[in-house]
Amino acid sequence: MDRREILRALAAVATSSLAGLTPERLWAIGRAAHSSSVAGTQRLFSPHQGDIAITVADMIIPTTDTPGAREAGVGPFMDFMVEQTFDAEEQERFLAGLDEVNGLSLRLTGVAFLEATEDQRVAVLSSMEDEAEALQSAGEDSPEHFFHSIKRLTLFGYYTSEVGMTEELGWRMIPGSYDGCVDLVQPRPGGF
Repeated sequence: MDRREILRALAAVATSSLAGLTPERLWAIGRAAHSSSVAGTQRLFSPHQGDIAITVADMIIPTTDTPGAREAGVGPFMDFMVEQTFDAEEQERFLAGLDEVNGLSLRLTGVAFLEATEDQRVAVLSSMEDEAEALQSAGEDSPEHFFHSIKRLTLFGYYTSEVGMTEELGWRMIPGSYDGCVDLVQPRPGGF
């Protein structure tokens, strides 16, 4: 997938408040949000909600042979984006969704999400994804399900981060090389 395809995909999965922007504009917003979000600072999320958000994001894009969501700074990015681009109602829904991750974990596994095993966490997120897909398939005319929101923010945050762009996608700002003083071949008389 090349950079433009990724940016088009980001345009398709961007949060509702960013829908309709060009891929280039989305990328610029993502880069600006990364530079404005500071790791370790919470703007809107409580510390517990921030830990849940980055744990979910890291399960969506885990560390493999390339860095995952945690290393890409997706947690602070999500906090910044929810605080800056979501209206009050969307913010409340997102924060309630973070709390519901923990509540669902307690109901399904008997332990809090952050204390759950990897398999238990997968079960919690799979349950949320199944619910989101069922609502979407039923054509429910309701706000976006939390699972889709956090997944979209994770993808947007990861692929607009320096780590996502350079290490995952192999993007280089200036491709190729610069060859300054190159001798130009003199054209032949009467030809090119």
